[in-house]
Amino acid sequence: MSSCVGYIFSRFSENNFRYPQHIQNLVNRTYAKELNFDFKLSATEYSLEKCYIVLNNLINTDENKNIIIFSYNILPDKLSDFYKILRSSITNNKNIYFALEKFNLVSDLDLDQLMSIKKINIAMESYVKRN
Repeated sequence: MSSCVGYIFSRFSENNFRYPQHIQNLVNRTYAKELNFDFKLSATEYSLEKCYIVLNNLINTDENKNIIIFSYNILPDKLSDFYKILRSSITNNKNIYFALEKFNLVSDLDLDQLMSIKKINIAMESYVKRN
């Protein structure tokens, strides 16, 4: 059985909601079980705005091939920063699993699909703010 590490956050998400950490861990652990992974504890990101130190460390170390992230909504809002983090995961042969959305990022095609979703979300937010 392959193992995975979780990734959660302690600040407000993009939709201005703070998910309790124990709920994030529960969602990650449940998704790991669905994927037949041996789940290790989740690493928690620092609460500083726009800080992704913990996630970058998970991606850039050889220790964990599989990372379960609570949601892609906790990643950077800025499209170029969002892409940079996810591109580095593919470059470093990491498999990223987004538990809340049940979306798996393991290839360039997955990255293209997720970038399209992110662009649509940005366009929808812009439209809502204008109207």
